Amino acid sequence: VCVSRLNIRLRTKLFQSYLRQEIGFFDTNESGKLLSRLNHDTQIMSSTVANNIPQCIGAFVKFVGTFIMMIKLSFHLTIACLIGAPLILIVTRISGNAHGRISEKVQDLSADASEIAEETIQTIRTVRSFGNEDGELKRFAGILKQAYKASLVQAALSAAQKWFVELAQLGMSVVMLSYGAHLVRNNRIAGPDLLAFVIYQLTLGSILTVS
Repeated sequence: VCVSRLNIRLRTKLFQSYLRQEIGFFDTNESGKLLSRLNHDTQIMSSTVANNIPQCIGAFVKFVGTFIMMIKLSFHLTIACLIGAPLILIVTRISGNAHGRISEKVQDLSADASEIAEETIQTIRTVRSFGNEDGELKRFAGILKQAYKASLVQAALSAAQKWFVELAQLGMSVVMLSYGAHLVRNNRIAGPDLLAFVIYQLTLGSILTVS
């Protein structure tokens, strides 16, 4: 129900925005792209938002609780764990923006392909009279090939981001364990507390990875 209501609201607002645009807007934007955003993109957005809100709330509560326990066990170890966090956040933000731009490009190309197919089918008599079936097929396949290449770039970007985050988390864990061993040797933290801290740190890492 929430997804349907959100989808209706988004589609209504977007259609209202279309109606308020200048005529030149419709000259520079193909109808296939506009309809794709109105029908397909709004559905994806509403489903994503509605499904992720409960997950984000639960992850936030778990993150705060885990972080508080880590500070109680050792403030210095907690700081050591967060050394690489800003770099991870920056890289994730940059790659996320790039991922969004590529996703938009894929959607636009898919809309272009749909528009070509619709236009060709509607004017099939004219296409056949000029014997241009192969030309339309080549144009359609070319658009789909561009969308496929963009999807490959998107997949490679996601894999690179995941690899970087995992490597950074491994480096942070090594720093934390080395510093934790130093604190244990100097009797600044007990061995069981260090073990508990490691468990909390792994839990925190899993929350950030899923989120």
